[in-house]
Amino acid sequence: GERTSGGRLGRGSRVGAEDEDERGNRPVVLGASLRYSLICLVGGLRARSAGVDPGFELDALKRDILTRSRVPGLTAGELGLLLWADARSGLEAEEHLASALEAALAGNTPYRLECLELCWAAVGCVEALEAGASSWARRKLDELTGHLLSRSETESGLLRHTELGRRSVLPHFADQIYAVHALAIVARLRDHATALRAAERIAEVLISCQHDDGAWPWIYNVRSGTVVEPYRLYSVHQDAMAPMALFELAEASDSTGWREAALRGLEWIWGNNELGQEMLDRETGLLYRSINRAGRRDRAAVWLNSAAALGFGWAPIGAGGPVEVERTDRPYHLGWVLEAWCDRDAVTLVR
Repeated sequence: GERTSGGRLGRGSRVGAEDEDERGNRPVVLGASLRYSLICLVGGLRARSAGVDPGFELDALKRDILTRSRVPGLTAGELGLLLWADARSGLEAEEHLASALEAALAGNTPYRLECLELCWAAVGCVEALEAGASSWARRKLDELTGHLLSRSETESGLLRHTELGRRSVLPHFADQIYAVHALAIVARLRDHATALRAAERIAEVLISCQHDDGAWPWIYNVRSGTVVEPYRLYSVHQDAMAPMALFELAEASDSTGWREAALRGLEWIWGNNELGQEMLDRETGLLYRSINRAGRRDRAAVWLNSAAALGFGWAPIGAGGPVEVERTDRPYHLGWVLEAWCDRDAVTLVR
């Protein structure tokens, strides 16, 4: 499809009236993202190891990214993604990445980082250990796992978004599902029982909040373990991020129930959603990004419902009202689809 660009670094794609060209309503490539490229590299390497052609040049992409990584500016999470990819392709940049990750996590930085940054860094370290990295990776993994477990010490078991500020108690789905993924991998590869229990507790809360049509709501309250704002409902959560995390949890725990929840969410993509619309546009090759509240209600509901959850006395906006499809896509979606489904037993369960 056209959601990934020409050139090596991943680019976003967008389709809509404002983006039409002389051919009509066709996808238009907008921007470039090193982070999205890293995720595509991680997923592409998994695909290649499973005998699946990812459709783009992995070795050239890795060389490009390693060159760019020598320039300061990559976050701890992005360095974790690169370490994860490097562990899958020879561990050729271990010394550089160890030094860069150490600097990125110096001081009190981990307390300010969003949860997903800690998760990606943890997965990078555990994958590097499995690939033969030296003792620095074990030390850093222990530190990162400790931060994740500390953040899960809430009334509900959901992780705080960060350690600081009011926003910390209102995490996104991404915070939680990346934590399930990271903790499940740590549990499986390092025989870490506490990490497994934390991952299971998070997953149980998420599944209790899953919609009847399989949709995964967006923003949560760590105090109550309830949904603050369901929208936006993202396609990548349905067919990639939830599956890759819950499949890892199934492997770590030897329970099939986690896979079943992931597969329930997959049906949402194929039209089992509130609009009855298939999210894959077969003509353009785009997987539409999300179902959102229509118009200005989209962002207004996030702010008002977050304020209500924080106790500011404002009445929350309910789930009713018009919704619409956001007809855009991001290349990292492809990367996580490859990560979720290549070389997984769960593929045999899909009709």
